[in-house]
Amino acid sequence: MKWNNKGFTLIEILAVVVIIAVIMILVIPNILGTMKTTKKQALKEYAMKSFNEAQKLYESEEFSKIQHGSSDSDFQTNTYGYVITLSTLESIQDKYKGCVLIAPGNNNEYFMFIYITDGDYMYKNVIKSEIKDTEPQANTLPKNETSIVNGIVAPSIP
Repeated sequence: MKWNNKGFTLIEILAVVVIIAVIMILVIPNILGTMKTTKKQALKEYAMKSFNEAQKLYESEEFSKIQHGSSDSDFQTNTYGYVITLSTLESIQDKYKGCVLIAPGNNNEYFMFIYITDGDYMYKNVIKSEIKDTEPQANTLPKNETSIVNGIVAPSIP
């Protein structure tokens, strides 16, 4: 009887599986770390974009009408100032939730604070100049939190 030697042995197949497993063990953590870094960077960029759009809106004539009650609007106010939800800003994607709080100061000055989350990471009560140097924190709110305006607490105005 002749043996057909055209296949792989069990040892060869196991060796290939072990090599693939080692490569996956080395590569997967790097991929996950890159995904986490990218997600944080995207949140940082959208936070800056939100600040810029909210600032343009606040300095616009439309917002002046809102402040003086001569325009119908879904903008909210609280004891600290005006709350602009991110859904009212044009370029913010739906996966980001949050709001910008604009607290008027003296001599036409104002302070802006942001609360923004993508569900996994968040900025809470951060001013625009701190965004560049601050990493987003892990989201501490429940995933189904919808009342982000209530997530803003009393800001400390410098």
